[in-house]
Amino acid sequence: MPVHCLEGLDVNLKDGTIVRIDVMELLVDQGLDPDEVEHMINSRLEALDDIIEDVDFYINLDYVANTVQPLTDELLKKLK
Repeated sequence: MPVHCLEGLDVNLKDGTIVRIDVMELLVDQGLDPDEVEHMINSRLEALDDIIEDVDFYINLDYVANTVQPLTDELLKKLK
């Protein structure tokens, strides 16, 4: 999943701790490049790998809808 499609993610650790990563804050508020954010997330997940229970991803639905809708409209127009 492209990082710019994410609102954030929760890394749930085996001891019950939740590590929250706010992707939108990193991209918008801190102005980081999506590649930098992706690298940061991957590094953090690798560092915590042995103690991760699971990861919850929160999708930026507005971004996905605005990206998919024009493509859907074009595809449906061809079916008429």
